[in-house]
Amino acid sequence: MQHDAGDRLCLALAVFLPLAAIYVLCPDAPLWAYGHAHDSTADAVPRKLAAVLLRFVAFYSLFDAMNVMFAGAVKRAGDTRFAMLTTVSAALGAAGFIWISQEWLHLGLHGAWFVVTGWISVLGIVFLLRI
Repeated sequence: MQHDAGDRLCLALAVFLPLAAIYVLCPDAPLWAYGHAHDSTADAVPRKLAAVLLRFVAFYSLFDAMNVMFAGAVKRAGDTRFAMLTTVSAALGAAGFIWISQEWLHLGLHGAWFVVTGWISVLGIVFLLRI
């Protein structure tokens, strides 16, 4: 099972690593499709924010590939109870941490994205350790 999941992960990373590199090194490329007014002052703030958020996406997409591949391996092996309990508890925990980050710590949008990135990363690592 580990060999099969590892092969699938390599294939997924072959797709996501170049995308992650584009998101980090050239964030204007994926944003180009959403507007051509690059010189507009009104677009400057949202474009800067989107470029920062794409860094989060670049990081968590690699761990999400792990999550999808290894969670599928765990489910195919018949351990659906573990997969369900892990996924649900991690989602509830992430929702709680997002609420705390916003209501008590006032971390804003970056805080919420940090929690989501952590949530996806933890799921990828947990399912890796399970197989």
